[in-house]
Amino acid sequence: YDVVRWLPKIASGGDMPESEWVQVNEISKELTPAINAILDSTTETEKQRAGYREKVDSFDSQISTLEKLVK
Repeated sequence: YDVVRWLPKIASGGDMPESEWVQVNEISKELTPAINAILDSTTETEKQRAGYREKVDSFDSQISTLEKLVK
């Protein structure tokens, strides 16, 4: 959660072009509340894992986009 929330700041510390930083920022804005909702819904690890599994396709797509930006 923290790393996702800090992604825009981390990205701004490098030489990333602004257009790519905007993408990082948008992905962070989408992932942060989604992850927060899972964490806030329960303190039980197994239920949190189930919440992540429900969102895996969306998260995977966004993470793939981030990976392409850093290559």
